Amino acid sequence: MLYFAIFCLFRRSFLVKVVELLNKLNDKLSKEVKETGVNIKDIIELLVLPLNKECNTYQSKELREPYIMNIPISSSSNGGDIGWIFGFLQKMKNENIAITPDEEFEYLAYKIILDFDNVTKEEHNAIFDETNAIKSPMVAYYYLMWRKQTKGLNNKEKNILGEIISNQLIKRLNQTEEELKKMGLSLRKLGEKYPQKFALLFDKIAHFHEIRYNVSGKHLLYCNFDTFLHVYLRHVKELKVDNQFGDRDKFQLKEENVMDVMGHVMRSLNDEYQLYKEQNPNGRFFRKGAMAYYYNGDYYNVVVNADGSISTFYKGSGDKQ
Repeated sequence: MLYFAIFCLFRRSFLVKVVELLNKLNDKLSKEVKETGVNIKDIIELLVLPLNKECNTYQSKELREPYIMNIPISSSSNGGDIGWIFGFLQKMKNENIAITPDEEFEYLAYKIILDFDNVTKEEHNAIFDETNAIKSPMVAYYYLMWRKQTKGLNNKEKNILGEIISNQLIKRLNQTEEELKKMGLSLRKLGEKYPQKFALLFDKIAHFHEIRYNVSGKHLLYCNFDTFLHVYLRHVKELKVDNQFGDRDKFQLKEENVMDVMGHVMRSLNDEYQLYKEQNPNGRFFRKGAMAYYYNGDYYNVVVNADGSISTFYKGSGDKQ
C-alpha cells in the first residue's frame, strides 16, 4: 500500500494531486502523481492521523474540534446523479450489504427510471397499486424529486410532491412533540422560551436524512429520525434547556460536528457490530461504561436496537459511574 499527502482536489477531472511519502515510486511516477494526480476511483483508503497524541481528558469542559477533512464535490443539476447513486445502491444489494429503509425507497424509484425491464414482481408490488400508480409515498418522493431536477414536473406532480413533503414534516413534528412532552416541553413552549433553539431544531428536522454506517456487512447499522431526536434533544449543548434532562451528558462538540463524530465512531465499530450480529441476530449491541468507545479524548456510550437503528449515543462523564 502506498501512502500519500493529499493537497489538492480537481472537481471536474476527478484527480487528486499527491506527494508520495514512503519513496516507493520511481522518479517518473512520483512526478506524475504530484503534477498530474491520481484518479479518485483508484484510491482504496484514506488514513488520517492527528498531529498530536491526546490523552483522555473527558472530565474537562472545553469544546473539542474533531479532525475532519472535507472534500468538496459538485453534483449534477439535471438529475444525472441518479445513475451513480442507483449503481452504488445496486452494488450494495448485490453484495448483500444492508441499506436503510429510505435508501431502499430511493433504489426502487431509480430502478423504475433506469432499469424498469428488470423490476421483479416483488418490487413491482411494493411500488405500484392495482392501477399501476406509485403507491409508496417515499418511492414517489424520490421519483418526483428526480423529475423536479430534470425540470419535468407538471402542476399535478408539483402538488403531489408538496403534499408528500408536508406530510413527512408533519409526521416528524408530531414525533418531536411526543419527545418534548417527556421533557416537560412542547414545540410551542420551546419556540416561546428558546426561539433560536427552536429554529435550529426545526431546520434539522426538515432536512434530516437517514445515515447508514455499515460500509460493509449484511447487518444494517444506521441513524434514523428517532435516533436523531434522542441525540439532539438530550445531548447537544446548543439545545440545552432548563428541564429534567438539562443535566444529561452533553457533547463537547459544536452541534455541526456531532453527526460527523457519531459517524466516525459507528463506522469504526462496524466490524465488531457485524460479528456480534452474526452471533446474536436479535440482540441489542452496546458499548457502555467500561466498554465505551474512546475517540479524541472522550468515551462514547452506544446502544443499537435489534433492527440496526441507534438507540442511544452520548458522551460519558468522568464524575458518573
